[in-house]
Amino acid sequence: MERVIKFRAWDEDAQRYEWIGACAGFFGGELTPDGSRNIKFEQFTGLHDKNGKEIYEGDVVKVFDVYGEINIKGVIIFQDGSFCIKSDACTYYRWMDYEAEITSNIHERG
Repeated sequence: MERVIKFRAWDEDAQRYEWIGACAGFFGGELTPDGSRNIKFEQFTGLHDKNGKEIYEGDVVKVFDVYGEINIKGVIIFQDGSFCIKSDACTYYRWMDYEAEITSNIHERG
């Protein structure tokens, strides 16, 4: 399996995602038309949720066990060299062993 490395970028000033193609200027020019540089980069985990959506750092997910019950709800973070889910209860490092569903992200919780 080929490892895909890609990012999305949250523009704090504009309160929206700017995809890396639109943010190429970050490394030597203007990042956005208004010159904003208040950007948070989030890496793709290489995994997809149960609906086929790409899972990125900052996504809020529900994780299901083999019986389809919700075991945990938390935020995807990168910690100690791996992607994991951080919740109020605990941190799961091997969340990829379970089925996950994206419910929102840390910026657009609505």
